[in-house]
Amino acid sequence: MLASFRSAEGAPESGCEGSASPASVEGSGNCGETPDGPVASTSGFPIPLAEANLKPRLRMAAWYYYASLLNYLVVGGSNRAELYVGYSTKHGDSGVDIMPLGNLTKGEVREMAAYLGVPKKILEKAPSAGLWRGQTDEEEMGITYRDLDRYLLGQPVPQDVREKIERRHRNSEHKRRMPPVPDVI
Repeated sequence: MLASFRSAEGAPESGCEGSASPASVEGSGNCGETPDGPVASTSGFPIPLAEANLKPRLRMAAWYYYASLLNYLVVGGSNRAELYVGYSTKHGDSGVDIMPLGNLTKGEVREMAAYLGVPKKILEKAPSAGLWRGQTDEEEMGITYRDLDRYLLGQPVPQDVREKIERRHRNSEHKRRMPPVPDVI
């Protein structure tokens, strides 16, 4: 999604002026932690994770192309749960200018969507990055959004779930930092 610049100083306006996306925004990308095997493809043959991550990276390149043409910002759709466990594609769906949902849990995003009148069919659909047929976020992460939200809100979750969340958080630290810059000798 893209948002336009409005002021003479080039500061972004507070809201998003619709979407000028050349590609579907159904999914927000994924792959915060490499799975143990190949990813299923729509053709039935396994594809590597690198190929699955290509879709959000190409989508982001297209969004930035249009953002540049239209003097817009690229708006991300990641929520607090996804950001915490690194459930995004580096230089893909996480490579945005602003993340207005970044401090909201998945449950809060759903509540806001319901309040705004998003159709029930969409609200009840299993979240999916849409990178291959049948993929769901929760299945790929091995964690439910309900458990992630509970953890982030300081509520109790089973020990094994807490360990999985904390491991994903540690393993995805590189996604929340700028690339390291070596000292020049």
